[in-house]
Amino acid sequence: MNHLFDSAGLPPVPAPGVTTVSRRAFTFAGPGGDFASTRPGGFFADDVRYLSRLELRIDGTVPVPVDAVSTEPGVAVFCLRVPGHDDPGDGAPGILLLRTREQTGILLERITIENRTRGHLEIEVEIEVGADFAEMLDLLLQGEPSNMAVTDEETDGDLHFVAVDDPAQRRTVVSVSGAGVRRDGSRFIATLRLEPGEASEFVVKVQPYAHGRRVVEDVAPLGMGTSEPRLRSSIPGLETLWLRSLRDLRTLEHELLGHRVVAAGIPWFVTLFGRDSLITGLESLMTDPERALGTATVLAALQGKVVDPRLGEEPGKILHEVRHSDPTAGAAGAKCYYETVDATPLFCILVHELYRRGVAQDRVAALYDSVKGAADWIVRRCERDGLLFYERGETRLAHHGWKDSSAPVVDVRGQPLQGSIAVVEAQGYAVAALRAAASLDGAFGGGRMAESLRERADELQRVVDAQFWSEDLGTMVMALDADGRRADVPSSNPGHLLWAGAVSKDRAEPVVRSLLSDELWTGWGIRTLGRSNPAYNPMAYHRGAVWPHDTAMAAAGMFRYGFEEEALRVLAALLAAAPQFGYQLPELFCGFDREEISRPVRYPTSSAPQAWAAGVPIMLVQQLLGLEPELHLGRIRVAPRLPEDHYLEVTGLPVPGGAVSLRVSGRSVVDVDGPGDIEVICG
Repeated sequence: MNHLFDSAGLPPVPAPGVTTVSRRAFTFAGPGGDFASTRPGGFFADDVRYLSRLELRIDGTVPVPVDAVSTEPGVAVFCLRVPGHDDPGDGAPGILLLRTREQTGILLERITIENRTRGHLEIEVEIEVGADFAEMLDLLLQGEPSNMAVTDEETDGDLHFVAVDDPAQRRTVVSVSGAGVRRDGSRFIATLRLEPGEASEFVVKVQPYAHGRRVVEDVAPLGMGTSEPRLRSSIPGLETLWLRSLRDLRTLEHELLGHRVVAAGIPWFVTLFGRDSLITGLESLMTDPERALGTATVLAALQGKVVDPRLGEEPGKILHEVRHSDPTAGAAGAKCYYETVDATPLFCILVHELYRRGVAQDRVAALYDSVKGAADWIVRRCERDGLLFYERGETRLAHHGWKDSSAPVVDVRGQPLQGSIAVVEAQGYAVAALRAAASLDGAFGGGRMAESLRERADELQRVVDAQFWSEDLGTMVMALDADGRRADVPSSNPGHLLWAGAVSKDRAEPVVRSLLSDELWTGWGIRTLGRSNPAYNPMAYHRGAVWPHDTAMAAAGMFRYGFEEEALRVLAALLAAAPQFGYQLPELFCGFDREEISRPVRYPTSSAPQAWAAGVPIMLVQQLLGLEPELHLGRIRVAPRLPEDHYLEVTGLPVPGGAVSLRVSGRSVVDVDGPGDIEVICG
């Protein structure tokens, strides 16, 4: 076991795109800083692209990227060279070109051009801009913007792009300042004359407006800052991965209904997603229970109240996503979509974990009615159908599990299941949710429903065990349809049953064995679909790729059922993959075998940063510590699971009344420090 982490800490591989982000506004650019070169490049605010083109040319030539650095969530610096002006002796760039991008609710870019040649320099600088006011959902679902009519006009020297016949009255105001700047249509042009060693600067300012006001407040990103927990470890790369995780989660934070929440990912999902935010909250609860509480509080406020098939809304149901591009809808100033089968049980699980983490009882009690409504929704669905099914085709999304692309659920012939579908992981979440609701009912509801909820949970687990188990497959099937047709294929989905504690002990070992079989195990993580299935494709979103959160949840489940050696193998693989992505675990990567390709292969449109991928390192550390908070009972359990030659130290983990610091080595607890009224149980 001691060699498991030897391949971690390798040199990072550069990322393909550069982002800046502040709250619900962000930019996504190619390595040179231009927007038009990368779909869906641009400056976005509240799910709308307010600047779709920002292109820099020197003498009609595209500058060549040298490097791009993002030092803070809202800051990026692009270093470029201009072909044709290099030193004839050593080839050094004759023109130094820096683009320093600072983004809050507005975009401010400083373009610095310095003459490093030995003579007088005269060049033409051209900055071309454009706006299409494309909605992110159109770009995501259709791959191209809708045909929004846009006009441009000049006011006080600024260029205004205006959306025609737009109820939101959207407009983008662009100004460019600098020596000799003139405008020609959507291009800002200047003839620049520089002596040797002389530099000049141009400033581009972009302001998005809707309803006559700034779309997103011009303020800095939210975050915990210096109060974040710190980590030291002998495991190569783990400290870097931890710091990147905390930074990425800060980057994705924004405020909704007065609470800190986390967006799902850049570029497609800079908004609150129910499932994603709940899983991220569970992963990162050890470091930031306040953000997890904010997530639960906002989701409770937006919980379904009526039956609306267009949106998938039902009483008690937790939303799938919030979209801000509709200015007329909802308490959150946005439209809520509810096409998810698993956010509702995950909500119950998160609230119960907040209770176990010792979050103030009055704040958890305020969520109890929403937990009761969510549990009622689960019970109603299961009473109607026997399992937690979802109906395909009622709303925008064909599938309502976490694998929600067009055809992720297939049978042994690779054919998609049709009609109503029950995915196995949602059943596991439902079992855990009903048990969580029973515990919360005992704490806040007088215990009147607790026994009934526990009985329902036990019965549902028995049904899952009977209907989803496959002797031929040697594990649980991915899903069933309403006619009993089975997705009888190896998949990663049963790993979530382990995480939820919703599989019997005698089934756990074959489930683990299946997850680590050649069908699913890549050496970097667990494939979403077995490679012998006709629908398998290592570059398919949900039919062969590896998702770090999916793999990490399976590893946590392995630990839960006592398969420590197997779980450590999985965590070591994720640690080895991380530096290949600059220690920023992506949303997903391709499912090629490690023996086939010596490093993990990027998925072309993977979000990065992405919330539940960013939460994985924190979850990983908690599993290595064997940390089980029971702070509602005034205690914490610690049972380290490190290889004998490694240590791990975490300081400043938030608990009621202060913070806890831990140092462990191998399987021993070396030191614990924390509030005196918290009992620490070791081993």
